[in-house]
Amino acid sequence: MELWQNIPVALIVLPLVFAPLCSVSKPKIARFLALFASVFSVLLSVMLICKVGNGNASFVYKMGEYGAPFGNELFISGSEAAISLLFSSVMMLSLFAGLRRIGQEIDENRKSLFYTVCVLLLTAIQALTFTNDIFTGFVFLEITTIAA
Repeated sequence: MELWQNIPVALIVLPLVFAPLCSVSKPKIARFLALFASVFSVLLSVMLICKVGNGNASFVYKMGEYGAPFGNELFISGSEAAISLLFSSVMMLSLFAGLRRIGQEIDENRKSLFYTVCVLLLTAIQALTFTNDIFTGFVFLEITTIAA
């Protein structure tokens, strides 16, 4: 497996690591982490599109030893890469465009939690985009529902 084939896992794991960091950080640091996660997700999605965007390239990433019916599996093709870029871009643009509004409307004590939920939502949507098994899809559908 080539190194670029780990990009879908990085698109899921990177925001998942940043979410707890956002929750325990001060609001300015949490904002930076959320913006960094969204920008990095956009860059990784662009890299993924460059690799599988020609329409014929696709691959399956097995998370562990077992495949789809019993284990976790990610399926990546051009359409999944495009959807990943779409979701990452929307989250990034929403966070950048809402910086002033978030500062006005959300209490200072709750801003870190707001950014935590945004990063969790990005994680869950990315995982839903790439999942190839029903269990992982169900788990991240619940996380998406709670975060949204």
